[in-house]
Amino acid sequence: MSIALQYRFEPGHDEDGVTAVIPVHLLNQMTRTPFDWLVPGMLEEKCVAMIKTLPKNLRKHFVPVPETAKRCLEIEPDFKGSIEEWLGTRLRKLTGEAIPLKRVGYGQLNATFTNELPHRR
Repeated sequence: MSIALQYRFEPGHDEDGVTAVIPVHLLNQMTRTPFDWLVPGMLEEKCVAMIKTLPKNLRKHFVPVPETAKRCLEIEPDFKGSIEEWLGTRLRKLTGEAIPLKRVGYGQLNATFTNELPHRR
């Protein structure tokens, strides 16, 4: 499935960023997963932010967080599956520390890193 993307550069505006134009008849077929990977240039920052959402008892294994995020990205992601799965797997492979997927806090990220799915009528 192929969808159109529009970009608006207007920092501070509600519509700043990338917008996916999804026909109504396709909405029930969409998942968040492919959108997790939409801006590869922000992936390192997103990984840092996600690691920082971990509870301290887990996060302490990945200090310094920015360096750990960089190490995670030394092997390019395959962009398949959720970003939580990928990051949890990379962290485990790097440190041996298993992270429950529910603990990787994608939902706790600020709007810069998440995908809001607005609708227009």
